[in-house]
Amino acid sequence: TVVTISGTNFGTNLATLKVYFNNVQATVQTATNTSITAVVPNAAGSGVVKVEKTPAVTVNGPAFTYLFPGATLTVAGGATAGFADGTGTAALFGNPSGITKDAAGNLYIADRNNNRIRKITPDGIVTTFAGSGSGGAIVNGTGTAAGFYTPYGITSDAAGNLYVGEYSNQAVRKITPAAVVTTLAGNGTAGNLNGTGTAATFNQPVGLAVDASGNVFIADYINHLIRKITPAGVVTTFAGSGIAA
Repeated sequence: TVVTISGTNFGTNLATLKVYFNNVQATVQTATNTSITAVVPNAAGSGVVKVEKTPAVTVNGPAFTYLFPGATLTVAGGATAGFADGTGTAALFGNPSGITKDAAGNLYIADRNNNRIRKITPDGIVTTFAGSGSGGAIVNGTGTAAGFYTPYGITSDAAGNLYVGEYSNQAVRKITPAAVVTTLAGNGTAGNLNGTGTAATFNQPVGLAVDASGNVFIADYINHLIRKITPAGVVTTFAGSGIAA
């Protein structure tokens, strides 16, 4: 891994510069007066980044966290099912089943058994983005005033809108970056009808993807179909005959 270290007065003479990660010396690739690129030593471990410049100048930078190839890091949640907002492993989830990420690096989770959409910041802070947790019928609204019933799949578009496939309410919901929840299509009744908005029906919409034009594609599980929803909410059958094969 090559990292860039920013600072001042580094100079451009590579022979005068040394970089250490957790006291393991790195290979310096390039240097300008304000930046150095260096290759992280294999298995350096986690520790302080240190820059030395001859003669006798040593500067300690921030801590560097090294993850070995194949290492797994828990961002949030623990081994216990439940519901709790918090940071890292202090937060709890109930069968999280879908995940997506926005341009700022925030993660959004379809927290299925908690009937909520949860948000995880890059720092691991977990909050409830939308959903009251009560389950039951479709309820539109903002943030925790909205109601979901087993949200399963989730995806996001370039504008930061979220789209949620709602397993038990047979609907596809839309959530704006301001957490305003509306029903894009579906009405709570299981079926296989094309149409616009709540005139359309699904049977367990569980997987979603969105294209660059804002069309949402749905894996309509029990119907054995791929459905398409335009930004205006017009639902059509994109692929599949409806017969399992």
